[in-house]
Amino acid sequence: MSRVYNFSDFEKKNEGLSTNIIAGLTSLLMSTGIYAQTPKDHGGKHKTILTKLKSEEDLSRYKKNGWTLTNTQIDTLYDEVSIKCPDAHLIVDSIRIPFESGQFKLTREFTDHIKSNVDELKKKGSVLIGVDLVSSTDKKDISAKLKKILIEAGFSGDNIGLSKARSSNIVNFLKEIDIDESLITELNKHSLGSKSGDSEFRYVYLNFELLISEESFTKEMVPRIETTYTMVKDSPEPQNLKVGGIFDRIFNIGKVKKIQKGRKIPCPRW
Repeated sequence: MSRVYNFSDFEKKNEGLSTNIIAGLTSLLMSTGIYAQTPKDHGGKHKTILTKLKSEEDLSRYKKNGWTLTNTQIDTLYDEVSIKCPDAHLIVDSIRIPFESGQFKLTREFTDHIKSNVDELKKKGSVLIGVDLVSSTDKKDISAKLKKILIEAGFSGDNIGLSKARSSNIVNFLKEIDIDESLITELNKHSLGSKSGDSEFRYVYLNFELLISEESFTKEMVPRIETTYTMVKDSPEPQNLKVGGIFDRIFNIGKVKKIQKGRKIPCPRW
């Protein structure tokens, strides 16, 4: 315990007493959750809150809550996206049908070969857009018997008639397997090669022109518009902390009596 011998000692002993009391009570209030901090001085101005919005719905909602629109920024952004695009390309499938000298009628072997190729093309999901038919004969003269047969069939009795007879029989067969005649074009060649006859010029070529569709993907930069709304709002005015109770009271302890010298008075520690 400290002892006070005169008034000057009492003042020194109790210097900062009020400050210590306030600090202690403030700590008590903070520990109990009743403490509120006084807002900082903003020079007499309100504190401004700023936010940025991306949608008109949010813009409308914020305006109703007292926010003010200060700026609208419109940007063009680009996103990389995969775009599906059908890719159709042309293919040509060729069939070569060889003929013996003087022959123009189709055998079962020939018709089966043509049909199997057409069926395979259909399985690929292709679209037939044309058939080019090229018929050819060698230069060898036809016999009298063949000449008569050709004339009876409605063709001329020569290699020109023979070339047309071959192509005509193939066109008729193509129509039988549901190929539109309007897609077929004919080219007749005749009397090619040497006089003795060359087998390489006795043929019919079928060139099937088809479109095949395949799905493909490509990368593209797609633009989009992004709008940013800048909103501001003043915060509430700073409010001074006002705590009732002990802080509103003024303590008056009266005059301190003169203490006789030499007399020791015990003073409690704070």
